[in-house]
Parts: sequence; structure tokens; C-alpha cells
Amino acid sequence: MEFYPIPMLIKLSVSDMESSVNWYQEVLNFHNVFELKGDDKQMVFAHLRGKKYQDIILVKNQPNASTHEAKVILTVEDVHKFEKKAIQFGIKTKITEQPWNAVELELEDPDGYPIILSMRNHDLSFDEVVKRMKF
Repeated sequence: MEFYPIPMLIKLSVSDMESSVNWYQEVLNFHNVFELKGDDKQMVFAHLRGKKYQDIILVKNQPNASTHEAKVILTVEDVHKFEKKAIQFGIKTKITEQPWNAVELELEDPDGYPIILSMRNHDLSFDEVVKRMKF
């Protein structure tokens, strides 16, 4: 399988991981790139791919969540540059270092949709990143 920087993807929170993964695989011919299981051995994260650059991240809804969430994630060279610009426009920002080798800047567009700008954090191999991830 080819691994490459993903310029844009969608992240969806879902109520039933197994059912959602199966739907994307069976209906849209997506295949599994990577999945992560929680302490209870249940899937909590899945990276699925259709054709090249057709990537979807599915994450398990938090317990008692009343709504589903969708996020647009864009890959950028430097999240800090965009953070400065957002602050100039009075936009609330939040930067988080993620275990999947990324630094992410969270913003909201004028309608409240979450927009995540993501940049690579370290030069790690895929295997090194997997070892660091714990949910």
C-alpha cells in the first residue's frame, strides 16, 4: 500500500464503527488503511481509502453523544502561520499535538463547521507512529 501526505480528508464520528466501516467497504469499495482498537478491543478509529486521495477517517462517537460530527481536514506546511492570521481576524484557535504525527490547528468557519489544518510533526516511519498511538 502506498503511504503519502493526504492534502484533504473528511473525519466523521459514527455510532457503530463495524457497521460504518462495512458500509464504506461494501457500498463504496473503500479499503482499510489502518484501524485502531481501544482498551476493550473494539474499533475506535479507522482510516479508509477509495481511490488515491479519497480518504475518510471514522472515529467512534463519544458515549451519550447526541449528534454526529464531520470535520474537514486540510494539510498545510505551517499551522502556526494560519493561527496568526486567524487571530488577526478574531477567530478562536486551538493547536493540539496529535499522536498520529501531526500538529493540528482547530478553527470554525462562519457557519460553525470545524476546519482542521494539519501539519506533519516529526519525521517518523509509519511503524513508529503506530507504536505512539494509544486511545
